[in-house]
Amino acid sequence: MSYVTLTDHDSIDGALYLLNKYPDLTDFFIGEEVETYFPETNQRIHVGVWGLTEAQHREMQRLRPDIRELIPYMKSQRLIFAVNHLFQTIE
Repeated sequence: MSYVTLTDHDSIDGALYLLNKYPDLTDFFIGEEVETYFPETNQRIHVGVWGLTEAQHREMQRLRPDIRELIPYMKSQRLIFAVNHLFQTIE
């Protein structure tokens, strides 16, 4: 593998722990799986985000209750992101 990340749910604590323990890692970047919602229906969706900073994580946590606020923010930050397991809550 060329690069490695951890994508905890709504947390970057594991990634920060690893970076603090091994500060010279050059092939590791911070990732996260953000749980967000469509506010009209409360339908949840998980979005994988990669290459973010601690400040971006804090802002995404603030915005995550509304996917229509979260996605424009991630785009404005030029973050790489994708929808994870899109049909997980369809019954």
